[in-house]
Amino acid sequence: LPNTSPDICDLYDLMMTAYNSGYKNIVMEVSSQGLAMGRFDIVKFDYAIFTNLTQDHLDYHGTMENYALAKKKLFDNLKEDGISILNSDDDYYKYYETNNTVYYGKTAEDYKIGTYDLGYNTRFNLSIKRKTYEINSKLIGEYNIYNLVSSIALLNEMNIDIGKIVEICSLLSAPPGRMDLVKYNSNLILIDYAHTPDAFKKVYDTVNNIKQGHIITIFGCTGDRDRSKRPIMMNLATSNSNYVIVTSDDLHDEEFDSIVKDMLENNNKSNYEVIMNRGNAIKKGISLLKEKDILLILGKGHEEFIIIKDKRIPFNDKAEVKKYLNEIGIMN
Repeated sequence: LPNTSPDICDLYDLMMTAYNSGYKNIVMEVSSQGLAMGRFDIVKFDYAIFTNLTQDHLDYHGTMENYALAKKKLFDNLKEDGISILNSDDDYYKYYETNNTVYYGKTAEDYKIGTYDLGYNTRFNLSIKRKTYEINSKLIGEYNIYNLVSSIALLNEMNIDIGKIVEICSLLSAPPGRMDLVKYNSNLILIDYAHTPDAFKKVYDTVNNIKQGHIITIFGCTGDRDRSKRPIMMNLATSNSNYVIVTSDDLHDEEFDSIVKDMLENNNKSNYEVIMNRGNAIKKGISLLKEKDILLILGKGHEEFIIIKDKRIPFNDKAEVKKYLNEIGIMN
């Protein structure tokens, strides 16, 4: 689909196709823009999850208040007996409280995140109505604990056996483009969809916890989107990386030089270079790796195209990494 949230006609077509194929549940990501445009006005939800609200899409919403209120429309569309599942550690959660709310997080009573160990695998304690379970997960990073707990809460509220839920958690692996790992000698190459300041912070919180060598970051900013986040992301990258390679993302109708100019606004660091061609940037990043370094390739994740004006040029970060490693004889 071209959008996170399809128009109402496509949405109903997808729902009916699923129903006629025997599916009993539909899980969907409901975008703030789709909600603001009324694409879900006549859809009633049984459950709605709020994970967090951080700076993004301000080119459309204008303010964080408008962004928060757009998301609120999802919770307004709950059925009369519908349940809202809220991350009570996020400052915006009170916008989304309903008559039937359960909470998760470190400060929550319903699904309380306790002690945890982070590394290449994750282990944490989760108290559910005062009974504690140990959860083991292949997903890395504190933010993935929160993501996983929101799903555990949903499934438990649907009366699925908690023992089965805990068992399944240990089998889950990250989807393509989400902290997607490629090993290269003693180095780690991580490909992630992160394209907001908050996502950058969470990625760096994760890799700083597991790093043994240097961190090198490759990323660009999307054209024709929120310009205010560009210098914030650049500052996060240069502050948390030993070296940064600025490259292209989806330019849309904006010029690359204009995007880079915004990224470098008030930047006083020199640990970066600019390589417009994303493929060449990835090659350069890999060539800089020394023993036990981490290379982060951020922004595109699973995506299969780079969009420049009206052209969709085939490109995938992980495929590009593997192609180059094949060229230098590292992988078959």
